[in-house]
Amino acid sequence: MWYFAWMLGVTMAVLLASINAMMCDAQEYALDEARNKAVDDTRGRADRLFEWQYQRRMARCA
Repeated sequence: MWYFAWMLGVTMAVLLASINAMMCDAQEYALDEARNKAVDDTRGRADRLFEWQYQRRMARCA
Protein backbone atom coordinates (compact mmCIF):
# COMPACT_ATOMS: atom_id res chain seq x y z
CA MET A 1 0.00 0.00 0.00
CA TRP A 2 2.84 2.41 0.77
CA TYR A 3 4.11 1.92 -2.80
CA PHE A 4 0.93 3.41 -4.29
CA ALA A 5 1.06 6.36 -1.90
CA TRP A 6 4.71 6.93 -2.83
CA MET A 7 3.92 6.75 -6.56
CA LEU A 8 1.02 9.16 -6.10
CA GLY A 9 3.30 11.59 -4.26
CA VAL A 10 6.00 11.41 -6.92
CA THR A 11 3.42 11.84 -9.69
CA MET A 12 1.92 14.88 -7.97
CA ALA A 13 5.37 16.41 -7.43
CA VAL A 14 6.24 16.00 -11.10
CA LEU A 15 2.86 17.37 -12.16
CA LEU A 16 3.16 20.43 -9.92
CA ALA A 17 6.73 21.07 -11.10
CA SER A 18 5.66 20.98 -14.74
CA ILE A 19 2.68 23.27 -14.08
CA ASN A 20 4.99 25.68 -12.24
CA ALA A 21 7.41 25.69 -15.18
CA MET A 22 4.58 26.39 -17.63
CA MET A 23 3.28 29.26 -15.50
CA CYS A 24 6.76 30.82 -15.27
CA ASP A 25 7.15 30.53 -19.04
CA ALA A 26 3.73 32.10 -19.59
CA GLN A 27 4.60 35.05 -17.34
CA GLU A 28 7.92 35.53 -19.10
CA TYR A 29 6.17 35.38 -22.49
CA ALA A 30 3.62 37.98 -21.37
CA LEU A 31 6.39 40.31 -20.20
CA ASP A 32 8.24 39.87 -23.49
CA GLU A 33 5.08 40.61 -25.46
CA ALA A 34 4.41 43.76 -23.43
CA ARG A 35 8.02 44.88 -23.94
CA ASN A 36 7.82 44.21 -27.69
CA LYS A 37 4.52 46.07 -27.96
CA ALA A 38 6.02 49.08 -26.20
CA VAL A 39 8.98 49.06 -28.59
CA ASP A 40 6.68 48.74 -31.60
CA ASP A 41 4.54 51.65 -30.36
CA THR A 42 7.67 53.78 -29.97
CA ARG A 43 8.82 52.88 -33.47
CA GLY A 44 5.37 53.64 -34.82
CA ARG A 45 5.41 57.09 -33.24
CA ALA A 46 8.84 57.80 -34.65
CA ASP A 47 7.71 56.68 -38.10
CA ARG A 48 4.64 58.91 -37.93
CA LEU A 49 6.76 61.87 -36.82
CA PHE A 50 9.20 61.30 -39.68
CA GLU A 51 6.32 61.05 -42.15
CA TRP A 52 4.76 64.26 -40.80
CA GLN A 53 8.08 66.10 -41.06
CA TYR A 54 8.59 64.81 -44.60
CA GLN A 55 5.10 65.94 -45.63
CA ARG A 56 5.77 69.42 -44.20
CA ARG A 57 9.02 69.70 -46.14
CA MET A 58 7.35 68.60 -49.34
CA ALA A 59 4.50 71.08 -48.78
CA ARG A 60 7.04 73.91 -48.41
CA CYS A 61 8.78 72.94 -51.64
CA ALA A 62 5.60 72.85 -53.69
